[in-house]
Amino acid sequence: MPSHSKKNEVIFSAGLNVSTDAFLQWYADKQLYTSSQQLEIGVPGAGLPFLKSQEYVTPPGTIGYAIFVDPFAVTPGGDPRIIITFNGSPVNIPVKDDANVQTVPVYTSPAFPYVEIKDALTFENQLRTTVTISIVYYRLKYRDR
Repeated sequence: MPSHSKKNEVIFSAGLNVSTDAFLQWYADKQLYTSSQQLEIGVPGAGLPFLKSQEYVTPPGTIGYAIFVDPFAVTPGGDPRIIITFNGSPVNIPVKDDANVQTVPVYTSPAFPYVEIKDALTFENQLRTTVTISIVYYRLKYRDR
């Protein structure tokens, strides 16, 4: 591993800093990092009285994100789906209905290193059990900040 690289960093070639191409040179002082947030969405009578979350907006610098859903328990007779509203448009997403931790995201956004994403997200629980939703944001920042 080159000595200039750090954990969680996009490794660029040494020639990028001296490139005459402005588009390429813009990436010379950037690095990619991740941040995340978790939220619990309950069901009536389970201690969390809501089925729908408040609206979450992707943080500044987001170039992509992934959403993971982890149901707390097996839900016999439940409707195995989560409704995610992306910028006002609801999408029904099926969720594997068991107590295992979900290791595969239910949704991964398109990601381009030069396009910042500003999405507003809400989540509606249809599983009849409390779920934990984890959102992992992929963000671009300056190396010296």
